[in-house]
Amino acid sequence: MKIGQTSVVHLTSRLAVSIVGFVATVYLAREVCSETLGTYFLIVSVLYWLVVFGDFGTSTAVRKRLSEHDSSSGVLTAGIILQAGLFLIISTTVLV
Repeated sequence: MKIGQTSVVHLTSRLAVSIVGFVATVYLAREVCSETLGTYFLIVSVLYWLVVFGDFGTSTAVRKRLSEHDSSSGVLTAGIILQAGLFLIISTTVLV
């Protein structure tokens, strides 16, 4: 596919996702009480922040190192160990 076609498809799909998300939010706001909707948005925002803090850019760094031609096999192992350690720290903090 050409770059122009790819850009149009990408833009259209992002726009469609935004519209569907907006319509779903309006529907939920009308169907459930405000307390339930507030709880839902609180949980979604906490999960989003956990994803942000749980990554710390390690997935991007590992992907970059693996794409290099002289990458060592220890990069993937180190990335998995680092992600598992971050997961354990964050999940323990949340549970406490």
